[in-house]
Amino acid sequence: MIRTQRNRPGPNPQRQRTSNRDGFCNHWHQRAQGSQDALIETHPAPPIFLDVRATISNNVDYAYGDGSTATQRYRSSRLWETVLDLWTEADCCANPTDDENAWSHLVDRILRVSVFGSELLKVRSLQTQSFHEYLLPVLPSGMTVNRKVNYCLTSSIDNPNFGPIYDILSSGTSTLTLGLTNDAVTENLPILFGVEIKKTNGDIDDAEVQLKIFFHAFFKRLEYIETYLERKVDMAVMGVVVHGHIWIPYVACRDGTELHVERLAHAICHTESFLGVFTTISLMDRI
Repeated sequence: MIRTQRNRPGPNPQRQRTSNRDGFCNHWHQRAQGSQDALIETHPAPPIFLDVRATISNNVDYAYGDGSTATQRYRSSRLWETVLDLWTEADCCANPTDDENAWSHLVDRILRVSVFGSELLKVRSLQTQSFHEYLLPVLPSGMTVNRKVNYCLTSSIDNPNFGPIYDILSSGTSTLTLGLTNDAVTENLPILFGVEIKKTNGDIDDAEVQLKIFFHAFFKRLEYIETYLERKVDMAVMGVVVHGHIWIPYVACRDGTELHVERLAHAICHTESFLGVFTTISLMDRI
């Protein structure tokens, strides 16, 4: 039933927003049913997203997955409702009265969709945990920079290849520690990906600093592992800064004793539209 609005000139923004969502939902439902005639609609994107649309989600087929494991697992009617629900929640998070907890809940859900069904990775919150102090950078004054990321992806103990290793490390028979935190449960879980969250008007520079502290702790732990193994291990680590709707991936590696961190500008994605949420899930799965 459509109610007639009186004494309210001009379009209703809330009704227009709902109409746009319905259009997106109908398009994706038609695509799921095999229709090739459905029109592809997108919201106008800020300039920062233009190269993303060109390289990552230039067409719907690429954003749809093109072999991505997470999107393959979600190729069902459940996918469209899940993405639409995430998009609706992302839209609500943009309310200036909401704090970072609202964005954190959204990020947690997107991460869990990305690793759904995987035996390799598990989403964990680090908001109530601390890194080992000896892994953190030290200022010239001698003070330790005790900051950490909000969320992370760790190795899963359900992984048949890692589970037995975790049992040995947790039994106390080995002096080797793989994790970064001083929590008894997670200190032997390798943290493989860090996520720092800031609301739309939050300080993105501060978020980048916190992510770099995670990178520093990761490679500091790697040095201890190399000493234990008596050999060098060449590897890189990734993370993402979530600044409101925008997801900015970073990659870090070592060059001798120097730590190099690079922003992957071509892989920036967002949650401002239905397609944006879908592309974000696909990107996180690929990473």
